[in-house]
Amino acid sequence: MIRVAPLNIPFSRRKQTAAVLFVCMLPLFLIWINLAFIFNPLLWWIYGTYLGYIYIYDRRASVHGNKRSKWFKSLPLFAHFRDYFPSKLIVKEKLQPGKPYFMIMHPHGIIGMSAWSNIFNETEGTLEDQCPGVEVRFVTLAVQFVIPFYRELIKALGLIDSSADTIRTNLNKNRAVAVMVGGAEESLYARPGPESIILSKRKGFVKIALQTGASLVPIYGFGENELYSQAVNPDGSLLRRIQENLKSITSFALPMFYGRGIFLYDYGLLPRRVPLTTVVGKPIPVPKIKEPTDADIEKYHNIYKEKLLELYSEHKGTAELTIL
Repeated sequence: MIRVAPLNIPFSRRKQTAAVLFVCMLPLFLIWINLAFIFNPLLWWIYGTYLGYIYIYDRRASVHGNKRSKWFKSLPLFAHFRDYFPSKLIVKEKLQPGKPYFMIMHPHGIIGMSAWSNIFNETEGTLEDQCPGVEVRFVTLAVQFVIPFYRELIKALGLIDSSADTIRTNLNKNRAVAVMVGGAEESLYARPGPESIILSKRKGFVKIALQTGASLVPIYGFGENELYSQAVNPDGSLLRRIQENLKSITSFALPMFYGRGIFLYDYGLLPRRVPLTTVVGKPIPVPKIKEPTDADIEKYHNIYKEKLLELYSEHKGTAELTIL
């Protein structure tokens, strides 16, 4: 039976749904707007000038994240977005400005709504609101910075590219850098129920933390995997092989997912109204080692994994966590 949303919904909830719809559709709109310029010869000179600007003058914007917009990140839009789930952030130990923090987020989920709710914006209750003076640079794929118009969105949010040099540059400036180490591969495991994260083979973040002396900060988004369902795709299945091949070619995973709609509760592309609780664990201090050995990396990777499991055990619901 398909459940239909009633008409007598409070206006506040309609605003929340509209905010989530806007945030979900904005990246697609900014990508599609390129077609308007490509297929209209009268606009080619404007488009060409803009391409010259982004590929020549502004090509290093992905390295520093200095184009972040406090005005944009503080829009009431994001407050309505957070209230939709609703979203909550718990900080176990307040982060101090002027110190390097390498923040590791789990799980990736389908889209990463925990990051959108609690890290990307600066409305009341978010990380930068609770830890004044701490400016977070979130890591994303470098290819996203070459997409005209869309890149302006991620620049305004303070995102940087995922290269090791870029991450080290920002940590050496005593900034906070956040990354979802599970990446696109982890999104293929995102579904309600028992949770799986990819961590055992992800050790590069520990090496970077040691090279820069940045404290490691485990973060877990509880409820993230409850937002969407996806088609059954066990390892070795035809669907999983297709998804993995596409990921190897494009760097993007393509989970076959569904959530809820504007008028339907059971099908659609919007996330479900499920409480999101993002927990920021206590910083894990690491020494600064210019050339860390494999033993150094393994040691602090195990420490990080232990602290993450402690955080998960303290705040988890009924779901079990599997580390892949």
